[in-house]
Amino acid sequence: MTSLLIRNAVVLTFDAKAPVLYDHAVLIEGTKIKKIAPDSEFADFKGKTIDARGRKFGIGSYLFYFCPFD
Repeated sequence: MTSLLIRNAVVLTFDAKAPVLYDHAVLIEGTKIKKIAPDSEFADFKGKTIDARGRKFGIGSYLFYFCPFD
């Protein structure tokens, strides 16, 4: 299964308890989001990565998006 780690993102969760997560990473395995955690938890990750510094990453039921700040 292919893994992709999007690092250093501002994650928009649309969750009232934690709507915005700064300096977080999103681990995607195949077509599913496997884990969202502080970027530091993935220090030893060896797979493909995208540096999302300065970008927002939004998560929804059927959609995620990746866009620059205005």
